[in-house]
Amino acid sequence: MYLVLGAVDFAASFLVVHSLGASTIEPYFNKALRWYRVIRHGSEGADELEAEDVAKKAKQVAEEAAEIAANGGVAKPQPWYLDRALWAEAVLAYTIHKTVLLPFRAGLCVAWTPKVVEFLRARKWIGAVSTAAGDVG
Repeated sequence: MYLVLGAVDFAASFLVVHSLGASTIEPYFNKALRWYRVIRHGSEGADELEAEDVAKKAKQVAEEAAEIAANGGVAKPQPWYLDRALWAEAVLAYTIHKTVLLPFRAGLCVAWTPKVVEFLRARKWIGAVSTAAGDVG
């Protein structure tokens, strides 16, 4: 039950985050990345890593432009699983799923579990719980 509810609310979270779009999420992603780098490497180290990122991005843009020019103006499609924005959206959706939606997911699971057990017992898919001392062990 909990797994099903978790799958549903993660999918819903991802849909909401994805519908917002990468341009809306990217500034928050960059702030979180900066915060992590400052904690991990210090302020100077974070600045160096950001400078490296800018250099890598410029190099990547130049390579893509050269590749497009070599292919007659047609860009080579990038595999979906290499899309950085998609992974940022997935991480944000997972965070929402694990934190914000936990009380709803747990509450529904607690409310529905007795009904599911009753349904399964009525069909004799599971047996009744025995509390007799002789049945233990």
